[in-house]
Amino acid sequence: MAISNIAKMPLGPIDLNKMVIDDIGDVLITNDGATILQQLEVEHPPACVHVNLAQLQDQEVGDGTTSVGIIALIG
Repeated sequence: MAISNIAKMPLGPIDLNKMVIDDIGDVLITNDGATILQQLEVEHPPACVHVNLAQLQDQEVGDGTTSVGIIALIG
């Protein structure tokens, strides 16, 4: 699945909680875009930049991680 599809999942009027299941079966339920992206094992360099942008936005501001990711994909 593309990072863009994952990043936009928690955005919009139907931003319901998402269930993320990791490779050992642990379940995480969240609607935070940065948390969802943190759980991914990303290897593609531009995708890594996208995940890092979301993490930096979360550290600096604490909100807007999904929006920053979407803007980065558009720009």
